[in-house]
Amino acid sequence: ISLRPGRVKKFFASAITATGIIHYIPSLLENMKTVYMINTPVGYSNSSFMEIISEGAIYRGLDVECYYCPMCPEQKIEHIIIPGLNTAYVTMNEFHDVEPWEISDLWENDREIILVDMNDYMSSYKLEKNRELITSLRDEFDILLNKTFINLAKAKKNHMMVEDMYIPNMNFTEVGKLLENTIAEIE
Repeated sequence: ISLRPGRVKKFFASAITATGIIHYIPSLLENMKTVYMINTPVGYSNSSFMEIISEGAIYRGLDVECYYCPMCPEQKIEHIIIPGLNTAYVTMNEFHDVEPWEISDLWENDREIILVDMNDYMSSYKLEKNRELITSLRDEFDILLNKTFINLAKAKKNHMMVEDMYIPNMNFTEVGKLLENTIAEIE
């Protein structure tokens, strides 16, 4: 444990957009020496696991980059980068469809990919017992997510329509001068 704890930076590596879910995970891994790829089924919370990793690094004086889930940004860490160790912990699932061979192409031979399958730590009895409920909830989730994409596309269309009216009628030079005058008054 370090007397000087590490710092945390919070980011997003993925987003829910009008065209679907996008992510930029491979770009995070370019300088990593070790990558733990954690296969986590959608709906399974590996937040506790990720928090333990993050807090452990922080308590040891290492800076940490935490990448949060756009579905639950207040609390759910999806990916962790520890730059001081050149190590990454990446959640893989159908929305983060990063395959080991995709990122290994970025690297030379001295880097390591470690696969962790969270299914190995889940009760197969409980999963089978609740299979019908899990399937039903998964179907409802897919319906709601698709509605989200549709509504984001509508919002984007309306936003672009407003911008088309707004931009030609704005005097951005005068707005910039107003900002400078306001800052000068405050100082």
